[in-house]
Amino acid sequence: MGSIFPQDWSGDIARLNPWLAPYLEQLEPVFASPMPARTFAVDCARAEAARRRMASRSGWNAWATTMLAVLPHIADNARLRRLWDYAATVELNAGDPLDIVGFIMPGACRLADATLPDYFCAAHADFHGAFDARNAVFLREATFECATFHREVAFDNAVFEDAGQFRQARFLGPTSFRGVDFQKEAWFRRAAFSGPFDATRASFASDAGFGECRFHETADFSEASFKDNAGFDNAVFEEPARFCDARFSRNAWFQGAQMDAATTFDRARFAARINFEGVGVMDPQPSPVAQMIATIETRWRALG
Repeated sequence: MGSIFPQDWSGDIARLNPWLAPYLEQLEPVFASPMPARTFAVDCARAEAARRRMASRSGWNAWATTMLAVLPHIADNARLRRLWDYAATVELNAGDPLDIVGFIMPGACRLADATLPDYFCAAHADFHGAFDARNAVFLREATFECATFHREVAFDNAVFEDAGQFRQARFLGPTSFRGVDFQKEAWFRRAAFSGPFDATRASFASDAGFGECRFHETADFSEASFKDNAGFDNAVFEEPARFCDARFSRNAWFQGAQMDAATTFDRARFAARINFEGVGVMDPQPSPVAQMIATIETRWRALG
């Protein structure tokens, strides 16, 4: 029986991923479905191949670059694209290499539900696929400084028992930190968010640094808990930001921030010093933001 994958590009994918060869015929009918079934043996072969390849950053990046070069040629073939997605996906768990500084990840990267006991470093990494770290537990510091995320990012309900470092990271798709638990510092300074950002019910036990961040779409910090200093100095919110029911237990710094006119702090609570000096409104029309800030400052002064 002949292959149902186009021979030229399926052959290229197989040559780039030789571990696929024993399973290619088995996988062809599997990838006829938009939601192909997972097979344990193939998953194990993919994981072992990734571990070996990760021993060399230059070797990994050469493979990743070639995989990305193949992608435009198969965009219109659903089955072949599913095969590519599967081959390009990386699932990281305890025991896998956790130093991926400068690595190019061509497909999805999954850490969901993993407990990572060692220092995780993905500084300057380039994630071209979806990044899924839902419910992950980082027992030591996790660094994503200057990383680029091209697709959606999910850290929902993740736990950072040590510092989380995201300075100057670029998030090009929707980004979610819903329910995340930062038990130590969380640094996002100068990060850029091109898609919607959601930190609803996030918990920040130590310093939360969002100074000079740029939010191109909506940013939602509703019900977030800032238990230590929260810094949004000189941040830019191009679309409405929501801090509804957020709790600021220590200093809250918003000086120099630029906010969309529809930004709201409804029912937000401030227990210590606040600084809205020099806050600007993106929309030059009269807006409720200035009045809201004035009300917050008046209430805070009355408490003092």
